[in-house]
This record gives sequence, structure tokens and C-alpha cells, in this order.
Amino acid sequence: MREPEEFITAVPWRHVKMVPVGHGLTEEEAIKRWGEYRHITPDPHEYVIREWREVDTEAFDAFAQLIKADGYRAKYVAPYRPDYVMTNHYLEINGWCYWFIYPNMLNRERAEDRKHEPISD
Repeated sequence: MREPEEFITAVPWRHVKMVPVGHGLTEEEAIKRWGEYRHITPDPHEYVIREWREVDTEAFDAFAQLIKADGYRAKYVAPYRPDYVMTNHYLEINGWCYWFIYPNMLNRERAEDRKHEPISD
């Protein structure tokens, strides 16, 4: 792929929505929306979706392949759902950790805030 930094700066990264507990919802609405994890806010990170019109899909796919080829495997336990463990490939570039969630989402977080644990092969 072209330089990964070109892709990284070209796409419209969005912050995951952080909804404070309560946030104007009734208890019933909170349970419906977040289930038993309604009292825990999601962990902060940014994301980009392949199908957004501002995203070059070929560059997106190439970046996802780069993460898989050059990255490392790690497990992640979401703070809002501790019973669910995901294994992803991660790649660190310029102080950010990037990972791909099949089929269409790239994510990133500051390396100093990483919440995953590398898996030794």
C-alpha cells in the first residue's frame, strides 16, 4: 500500500460515543439500550467505516491487510462486557494502535491507552 500515514490522515476518524450513565434515559430505556452493562461507559477510541463516502475502499482494504500482515495478535476484553474476549491483530504507528474488525471497521486508540494484551505465539 501507499504510505499508511497517507491513509490515516485522509479518513474521517470519529470518536466512539461516550454516553454517561443516566444520560436522560429511564431505567427501562437504559436496560433496553445497553442491557446489563448499562452502568459502564464504553472505552474511548476512534473508528472509521469502509462504506463511508469519504473513504477510499481500496486504501481501507490495503490498510486492513497491513495490520494483519505486520501487526501482532492480542486479546481484548471490553470493560462494558467482561464475559466476551476478542482476538484481533494490532499495529502501532506513530503512537496509535490500529485494529480491524471484520467486515468493515477500523479502530484506533492512543498506544499509551491500549487495553489489549499481546498473545505470544
